[in-house]
Amino acid sequence: MKYHHHWIVGIVAITGSLFAPALLAQQSWLGVSGGSSETDEFCDGFGFGFGIDCDDTDTGIKAFIGADITPHFGIEAFWADLGEASARNTSGDSVKVEVDGIGFSLLPTLPVSDDFQLFGKIGLFAWDAEAEANISGNRARASDDGSDPFYGFGARLFLGDQFALRAEWERYDLDGDEVTLMSAGAEFRF
Repeated sequence: MKYHHHWIVGIVAITGSLFAPALLAQQSWLGVSGGSSETDEFCDGFGFGFGIDCDDTDTGIKAFIGADITPHFGIEAFWADLGEASARNTSGDSVKVEVDGIGFSLLPTLPVSDDFQLFGKIGLFAWDAEAEANISGNRARASDDGSDPFYGFGARLFLGDQFALRAEWERYDLDGDEVTLMSAGAEFRF
């Protein structure tokens, strides 16, 4: 995958400098989640003609690690696969795009009770997109990458000291194209 290496170095440096004291002083977590991703406006404007079969939703997955810096603020680093969007017409012409990447986010939190917490997310996502097209029998591949902001919100339900369920909504702005990920998952806390 092609990422802007300076963004990766920056994310690793920031993550390391923020996680080091957080891991010593507060609770940390790692986890996985999955759900539905949707590439907004992907199906608009295709010049294939009538009979287009377009699918702008797919399964998205994430793996993440985070730490609470205070009871009201955390940080998180993650890898996300935002799935695939594809379109095909009756003549067999097709195009598909896949996106994944790594990111870093700040998490302001609002404890509602001892077992339930709301959180916001704002951060940076270093992404890699791979596209493949087959038009009139001619195949072409292209790739693009970038680093763009994202934001979201979610909720956690704590089931004891070492386990939590979470649900979240996130919006990724990928160089002007927006992808929404709604997911649910689990955290293992330590």
